[in-house]
Amino acid sequence: MHRPVALCILLPVNATGTLGAEGFDQLSLSNVSDDDFYRLLVVSLACWYFTGLMMVLVHFQYEEYVQLRLKFLQEDRPEALSILVRGLPEEDSSDQGLYDLFNYMYPDTVSEAKVLRNCPELVSAVNKQNTYVRKLESSMWKYADTKDKEGRIIGHEKFCFRGEKVDSVHHFNKKLNKWNGIVSEELDGPIKKGANSGFVTFKNLRSAALATQSLHYAKEYEVDVMAAPEPKDIYWGNIKIGSREKVIRSILIL
Repeated sequence: MHRPVALCILLPVNATGTLGAEGFDQLSLSNVSDDDFYRLLVVSLACWYFTGLMMVLVHFQYEEYVQLRLKFLQEDRPEALSILVRGLPEEDSSDQGLYDLFNYMYPDTVSEAKVLRNCPELVSAVNKQNTYVRKLESSMWKYADTKDKEGRIIGHEKFCFRGEKVDSVHHFNKKLNKWNGIVSEELDGPIKKGANSGFVTFKNLRSAALATQSLHYAKEYEVDVMAAPEPKDIYWGNIKIGSREKVIRSILIL
């Protein structure tokens, strides 16, 4: 649509200018005199035409984007109806406290509210568990590959090189069972103190969108509310960082 205007109108108008420009300049506005009213009028009309055309195309693209965005938000995804709340005060750092807060502001629209837990013992136990899982898998793979039971013998089970040498598969399996039990005890134990971050899931998209755009505390920026990211995009180690700590860290890295 725009090419015929440029090729059939603008280029001939510029090329027949009176300033005697050479090369590519002959095809541009630099070859048109300031006193040549009609040529300047044609160039101005062409500029308005191109500007209007771009605005129309952007409008159509935006309408298509809005439809795609609404379709994406209406998909059956938990994060589509959820928000992430960070920097919660201590009185609201519990599942019930977080639920009551948002259910009071958005009555009968909150489906669930969960506050993250401070569980350093559980995290440490899970890391140990994963370590022995990898070691056990490695030992079993080596034995399956070589069929040599002697290749499964490792070090000493006791401290300071005392005691008999042990079978690696048996040794790592015993260690894994131990840490499996510790992890189970931590999961079944009393609920740990809540962190200052949590997730709230709503029953409809409208309430979730309103929650991300509203002020929930008298002091601005005290609590950070945002649309919940996808689980794969969350770095759980940093999600408990509050707004104040985030500002301090941003200042320190400048």
